[in-house]
Amino acid sequence: MPQARLTELEEIAQDEGFTISPESQQDLFAFFAENPGVRVDGIFLLDNGCLRATWGGLDSGKVSLRFLGDGQVQFICYRGKEETAYGRTELAGVTPLLKFCGMFSLLKKV
Repeated sequence: MPQARLTELEEIAQDEGFTISPESQQDLFAFFAENPGVRVDGIFLLDNGCLRATWGGLDSGKVSLRFLGDGQVQFICYRGKEETAYGRTELAGVTPLLKFCGMFSLLKKV
């Protein structure tokens, strides 16, 4: 779990007058709890307080998950430069969806 990055984002948010959505943060934690050993490439704070996690790059494929809170996640997956899947799903459906699309391997198990 990228706790150091979240601490950094909390400090930045406070300095800039933003707050991290507690619901978004809870869903991010739940995703990592469901997927132990997954390493994230980047976590970003959006101006609406939601957190977005990303994995991969354009050559290998890319996964981006926006944790909206209340168990909802927006996702977008790329293979190369082409979108392969996008939409919104329940938090519980993210991992099976990424496995089905063949994108779960980008989450870089450690």
